[in-house]
Amino acid sequence: KDRSVRESLYRAFVTRAGDINAPLISEILTLRQEQAKILGFNTHAEVSIERKMASSVEAVDELTEMLLVKAMPAAQKELAELTAFAKEKGFTEEKLELWDVPFWSERQSEQIFGFEEEELRPYFALPNVLDGLFALCKRLYGIDIIEAKGEVPVWDKDVQFFHVNDV
Repeated sequence: KDRSVRESLYRAFVTRAGDINAPLISEILTLRQEQAKILGFNTHAEVSIERKMASSVEAVDELTEMLLVKAMPAAQKELAELTAFAKEKGFTEEKLELWDVPFWSERQSEQIFGFEEEELRPYFALPNVLDGLFALCKRLYGIDIIEAKGEVPVWDKDVQFFHVNDV
């Protein structure tokens, strides 16, 4: 509920491993540019597009711009509604920041739907979710996924190992 704590958590989350990964990201970008030149392309985006449905980088840019134009008004309306809701509930700042949105969205959902997300937890217990997932995999892909308890060494008691078998 504390906004400063939400901000600290948000900033820590979005910058995790940033210092460690920055040099790696820089190296990856350099290597991708070199690869593009070797393959006869101007950019890595062109290399990537070659294997995809889009006809060109420009086509992707056009689609992105079209989606922005279509989605932005709805997003702005939703944010305005969420801000109004937050202010009704005691939010005193001028605008919601990125770390405020999930908190107030959850409060709004609780009011609209009449229950807290935590109340859903029993329905999504891991064994239930795995059973549903494995049944879906069998139906869609014709495979059986069977736990292989004790067949391989694991590093933690909570780690599970499964066999994936063609039916």
